[in-house]
Amino acid sequence: MTDDHLKIAAYVCCYNDAEYLPHAIKSLKNQSMCPAEILVIDDGSAHNSSEVAKALGATVITLESNLGRGNGRAVAMKALSEFDLIVSCDALDNDPAAMLLSLSAPHIRLGARLLNIKMTGRGNLKN
Repeated sequence: MTDDHLKIAAYVCCYNDAEYLPHAIKSLKNQSMCPAEILVIDDGSAHNSSEVAKALGATVITLESNLGRGNGRAVAMKALSEFDLIVSCDALDNDPAAMLLSLSAPHIRLGARLLNIKMTGRGNLKN
């Protein structure tokens, strides 16, 4: 499988993160290897997180109540099961444009299905 044929999806679990979602979603859309789908799991937010994500073109699954990140992750993995590579991002992320490109090749060889990526304060990636 080559990068050209790799089906990549990214998801963001959020709870009352409407103010941060625009940066996270825009950084995913600005990737040099853009994900085919950006999914936002709204974990029962009292704020307008779902509306903000939809306005930015993300697919949204809205949960009725806050059940935590583990439940949100399970919902995302089930919804995105047809993708080759699934990247878990945080609503506070503002990822460098080459993040998905730099991560794809090594994880194709390993057959990875999920990358849980965190950004450090200086823009360095941690796995």
